[in-house]
Amino acid sequence: LNSMYFWIWQTDETLNFIEWLKSYNENSKSKVHFEGFDMQYYFGAVKQLKEVYAHNNFPIEEIEILEKTLKERSRGVKSYNKKSQKIIGDLIEPIKQRGEVISDLKMKNRFLLNIKIIEQSIGLSTSVKRDLFMSENVNWITKNYDNSKVIVSAHNSHISKLNSSKMGFHLDKIFGNNYVNFGFAFYEGKYTAKINKKIGTYNSQTAYDGTLESYLHSLNIPIFIIVFQSIKFENNKLVNCIFSVIPSRNPGE
Repeated sequence: LNSMYFWIWQTDETLNFIEWLKSYNENSKSKVHFEGFDMQYYFGAVKQLKEVYAHNNFPIEEIEILEKTLKERSRGVKSYNKKSQKIIGDLIEPIKQRGEVISDLKMKNRFLLNIKIIEQSIGLSTSVKRDLFMSENVNWITKNYDNSKVIVSAHNSHISKLNSSKMGFHLDKIFGNNYVNFGFAFYEGKYTAKINKKIGTYNSQTAYDGTLESYLHSLNIPIFIIVFQSIKFENNKLVNCIFSVIPSRNPGE
């Protein structure tokens, strides 16, 4: 949990999941793997490159120079100008060539992925690319774990199939019906946020009258799932009317 750079994941729910994951893997032959797929930070990728270099007795200075240049060339907003991208790209090329001689296929694939993540990270001048890159990394995960089933955890907006700039749109194009997205809504609760540069836990606004969350809360069912595919398939006009007319609470609220 401490290795995840986003403070937003510092929650009881995430900790409970990690503890469940550890317990499950200790008592099951079929293991669950925990993978990252975002590319806003290169730290983890550089760390793994160093480990592979040490394992194969490659000259570690190549990674150290790359790491130093990544730090020095950053403009402070995780973005790099074209000149910096060119300099970093030139440093990456010989590192890629090292990857081609790695005999262990899994190690080689992971090594090349980490290089790709660094390339994605320095190309973050347009935020719209982030979701495309994340979809590519999720696709890599499915291809590098045989017969895998993947649960992707991300913000509701990232998993949307409807917005062409979002990860979910790209995943839908790649996997078709094999990609099913789950959006979350809630009536009341707490959330972690950074307000005035201070991270804290705050009470969310209770869903107000007239919103979908408020109506669903009135059913007195603690937790439930609404399957929109079934609603669409059944073509129930009343249900379709309800979900097209009643507004959902603004995510910013």
